[in-house]
Amino acid sequence: MSASRYTLPAILLHWAQAVIVLWLLWLGWTMVDLPKGAERSAAYGLHKSLGLLTLLMVAVRLAWRAGHPPPAPLADGWQARLATTVHHLLYVFLVMAPIA
Repeated sequence: MSASRYTLPAILLHWAQAVIVLWLLWLGWTMVDLPKGAERSAAYGLHKSLGLLTLLMVAVRLAWRAGHPPPAPLADGWQARLATTVHHLLYVFLVMAPIA
């Protein structure tokens, strides 16, 4: 039986990862315009480190999720299946993006 809400650690992991992914997107867009030098190298290093942190956080989130099932979906039928599929695709993206 699943809970009626996500657990606090799951919520905190979710939002921490969201902030890091948004930071990675911003950093990725801005670092390509930096002139070659120490600042650009530092930005690339930070980007790589944050990408590895994202990959680690996905592993932690999946481990947490294995022991703490998510709440039951609010909708039934195709909407619940679509939501589950999109959720799984987001996890695939969060794993594949740092590897790429």
